[in-house]
Amino acid sequence: MEDSDILLPKLTVQKLVKDAVGADKRVAGDVVDNVLICCTEFIKLIVSQATEIGDAEGKTTVIPEHVIQALEKLGLGNYTAEVNACWEQFKADSKSAPQRLGGRKSNADAQGMSEEQQAALQEEMFNAARAQAADL
Repeated sequence: MEDSDILLPKLTVQKLVKDAVGADKRVAGDVVDNVLICCTEFIKLIVSQATEIGDAEGKTTVIPEHVIQALEKLGLGNYTAEVNACWEQFKADSKSAPQRLGGRKSNADAQGMSEEQQAALQEEMFNAARAQAADL
């Protein structure tokens, strides 16, 4: 496996394996490593197929519908109901979650500062940080 490969969190996978095997059984460490590798390859397969579907539609972003179509094309259509349920739950959670940076005003915006005032304040803060670093 390459160092650049992204893996799922090892402790999470270890807990899932332990839950599947049972608390009374021991699991060798290399089992978890192999499950991680298999999961990564499975995700790569789904993403690759979903990307091909998106490319065929002229899209540059993989969307949930592409993932569902990829599962069906790979003969894994029996997972689509669960994927749809997770997607719907995600959408519901996203609606009730507080807005991130895109919808949030900065403290300076809330105080009614202009962009010029904000830039001046930022420059002043940078200068203060430089002076403090020079004193160290």
